[in-house]
Amino acid sequence: MPEPGKLNIAGGEFEIDAATVAQGLRLDISNLKEGLKDGGITCRVERGEEADAGRFRVTFFSENCEFRLITDSGGRVVQRSVINFGAAARNRRQKTDKIVS
Repeated sequence: MPEPGKLNIAGGEFEIDAATVAQGLRLDISNLKEGLKDGGITCRVERGEEADAGRFRVTFFSENCEFRLITDSGGRVVQRSVINFGAAARNRRQKTDKIVS
């Protein structure tokens, strides 16, 4: 199990404890797991280059929130941020049956 708040990096695989991600996305763990399972929560991992070499940026996306961690090469979090897009994001992402041109 990963150390709370730390990203484990091994062999190109990344692992972080669910409680850290759930807290960042303002969800309970059961909703986090459900979102990961059904694709409502996604993640992107980026490797730093040049001045940021050795760092990783891990961003988790939910319906209305973005949670980002920046870690050093050992997986220790050096920066974290949360953007909550609120109801505006939900309204923008509503599906439609029509395309108007």
